[in-house]
Amino acid sequence: MKYVCKKDCYVKNPQGRLQLFKVGMSVDYAAGAEVAEHFELADGEKGKAEAKKKTVRSRKKEAEDK
Repeated sequence: MKYVCKKDCYVKNPQGRLQLFKVGMSVDYAAGAEVAEHFELADGEKGKAEAKKKTVRSRKKEAEDK
């Protein structure tokens, strides 16, 4: 999933090495990877994350109905 850095920092990149990220830089992390708190989902990825949440909720509701 694509994340955008919100402050200048040194954080481990997806390859596990420390990297300098400047404000506004984007990076792709695997789903479920640990990401620094100040990183936010990129605009295009927000819709995907919300869609995944909705499918999980609907599955829970289906299980409850049965």
